[in-house]
Amino acid sequence: MEPYRVPFLFDRSRAPAYRLVNIGAERLRGVTVALVDSGVMSPVMPGALEPTQAIELQIRGEHLELNATLLVRWLRPSGDEYLWRVCF
Repeated sequence: MEPYRVPFLFDRSRAPAYRLVNIGAERLRGVTVALVDSGVMSPVMPGALEPTQAIELQIRGEHLELNATLLVRWLRPSGDEYLWRVCF
């Protein structure tokens, strides 16, 4: 059985505008993002992401690389839940 790879790319190239892109082959349901610790993020409603679709995020704060983590949650088509922590 192949290992399950995180199906996201976190694009930091246009900070403070970030993109979370579904680079996997599956439709992901219940995708949510939360900013932990410092910083401010515009609200994002939970939803589904088709392959190649992205969530646009506006995240601001000083020294995010030291004080913030983005927590991404999603459901695979099987209903299995996954969490991924992203550091800046």
